[in-house]
Amino acid sequence: MGNVRLYGSTSGYTELAPPAVAPDGVLSLPSGTGTLATTADVAAIVPGKILQVVNSVITHSATSSSTTYVDTGLFATITPTSATSTILVFINLLHGKYPGSTDSYFQCRLDRNGTVLTTSGPLAYNITSSYLLGMTYGLMYKDSPATTSSLTYKMQFHNGVNTASVTAGYGGPSSITLMEISA
Repeated sequence: MGNVRLYGSTSGYTELAPPAVAPDGVLSLPSGTGTLATTADVAAIVPGKILQVVNSVITHSATSSSTTYVDTGLFATITPTSATSTILVFINLLHGKYPGSTDSYFQCRLDRNGTVLTTSGPLAYNITSSYLLGMTYGLMYKDSPATTSSLTYKMQFHNGVNTASVTAGYGGPSSITLMEISA
């Protein structure tokens, strides 16, 4: 069997082509008006499908002795394709304490477009040393923003006592990864 052409009312045509080798089959069309879904349409509504991934890495340091939150410089922006999508946020943050400071603590928070999503810590240090102390902080957060507008997720931190640093100098870069998951 050959291809079937459906001609438009003013110009052009759409061609239906069967597979090269196929068993006998029937294509049933609906009896009302409507639009047939394409493969891309169907794929977009599969629950749990990864729709897009955004990643950002910092290789510089942010240091603070402030007790108020400041930006680490670690951020990423994503624009969801659907308002029903979930955004998974993965963070690998390297941080440390400067030599000679004792009894420090460090807190982080995840911010989305000016809204605090979660706060962690305190991550405590109790060490007197002439060496820089470096640790890794990991975070995974599930967000349901219910929008298709651009979203910027960023990590902020503050130090309660002495000086802390968010940096890439303790064994590698810090990173943030955003994954849009279909509902």
